[in-house]
Amino acid sequence: MRFKAAQLRARLESYHTAHGKYPVSLGDIPGTPLNGPIYYQRDFDSPEVYYLSFGTGFGTIEQYDSKTHSWHGPR
Repeated sequence: MRFKAAQLRARLESYHTAHGKYPVSLGDIPGTPLNGPIYYQRDFDSPEVYYLSFGTGFGTIEQYDSKTHSWHGPR
């Protein structure tokens, strides 16, 4: 799942390069799945920050934080 998340991160960075900002939703990037399994959330207080998350099973998630460039979640 992290491989797919890395592909999505690349698309988000390309969008940022082209538009000078991150999209409000994944619907702004043509051809990007909107309803999982990887979810996107832009931080509206700091629009240069976004989060990607996906379920890892047993009610847990892994989340990528673009501010820290790191993953958080169960190992």
